[in-house]
Amino acid sequence: MLLFGSSLLLATVPRGDLSAEAGRRLHRPLAATALLGSLATLGWLPLEVGMAAGNWGAVTDSGMVAAFVLRTGIGQAWAFRAAIALVTAGLALAVPPGRPAVLAASSGLLLATFALSGHAAMHDGTLAWQQGSVDALHLLCAGYWLGALIPFCFFLRALRDARQRKEAANALRRFSYAGHVAVAGVLVTGCVNTALVLDGWPVHWQSPYQALLAGKIAVAALMVSIALVNRYVLVPRLRIDPDGATNTIRRRTIAEVVLGMAALGLVSVFGMLDPV
Repeated sequence: MLLFGSSLLLATVPRGDLSAEAGRRLHRPLAATALLGSLATLGWLPLEVGMAAGNWGAVTDSGMVAAFVLRTGIGQAWAFRAAIALVTAGLALAVPPGRPAVLAASSGLLLATFALSGHAAMHDGTLAWQQGSVDALHLLCAGYWLGALIPFCFFLRALRDARQRKEAANALRRFSYAGHVAVAGVLVTGCVNTALVLDGWPVHWQSPYQALLAGKIAVAALMVSIALVNRYVLVPRLRIDPDGATNTIRRRTIAEVVLGMAALGLVSVFGMLDPV
């Protein structure tokens, strides 16, 4: 999400000295993130093989590992994701900072592959494609929203510099327009995905899956409220009190990032539970 959101924002803001500087400053952190992501992807396979076999000794059995990768849907999805993760890491290291669109495309494809191993993978046929597509779109919208907040803070800080103010304002305006679409996409696809998985809303609190899902929905609602206050209450104040409004927006943006991490933590737990 960090790779996709940051790269896509950098690829879509107007070209200029400030965007070039943002690309240079974020190049190493994004490359490190890509490497970490590829290592995490590769490290997932032995854990999954060991849990599937019920025996950690299976991790060293090349025949069993090969059978898992080649003969199971989860294994095939992992192989596809691992290939894209390695390509993304290579691109993050090789592509110069001024060309973020390449990294955005690769990391976006990598992010979308997580829909192949989610709850959509439990279904077959048309329903699997429908839910997988909705899940992938949900991931991309959320990835842009959350990941773009990092370069957003960079452009926000640049508003204080009179020489960079115009370019920073244009970049922030571009993020605002795309952010509205991303947030709307998260809400719509989240509702559709919940309906496809549960055939309704999470109302049975005794179910761990539904309780954690409801917690994630509450966190997302809080993030939306913060984003709306930033855009429609604090942004107009920039003309009156630029320093105070900028500091408040920055703090609230950091809060959005923390809440987004909490939402991902909840997903990582209830994503492994039976959706009942």
